[in-house]
Amino acid sequence: MDITVLLVDESPSILKCLHHLLDGESGIHIVGESGGSPEAIKLMEELHPKIIVMDMNMPDGTADTTVQIKSHLLLQTSQLIATSTFVDANAKRLARNWGAVRLIDKMKMAEELASTIRELAAQPVGSIN
Repeated sequence: MDITVLLVDESPSILKCLHHLLDGESGIHIVGESGGSPEAIKLMEELHPKIIVMDMNMPDGTADTTVQIKSHLLLQTSQLIATSTFVDANAKRLARNWGAVRLIDKMKMAEELASTIRELAAQPVGSIN
């Protein structure tokens, strides 16, 4: 069974790179993409992806957005991989607040993303911190 993935980033070029990284990966199926938080929340509810790969620094993200994302993660079977250009203590705290099970540096996505998706998909939701 394919691992379903939703991609979320405000940058069309990053979304294109994510597609390039994952399109050739056996067993990983991109079911949707979004350039904004409100649309992403709607797609999470409609598509029920196994994995959500989401930029933490979305310009339209608010505290309300964070609550909606966490609510979705609690009620569904999705796991969130947060991505960021800056991976520091603040980014790690923010990722945990969002409910992310992993934080990946965007500069390391080529090496880490597909294997992280597979690892998380093999685990029960909420079992990895």
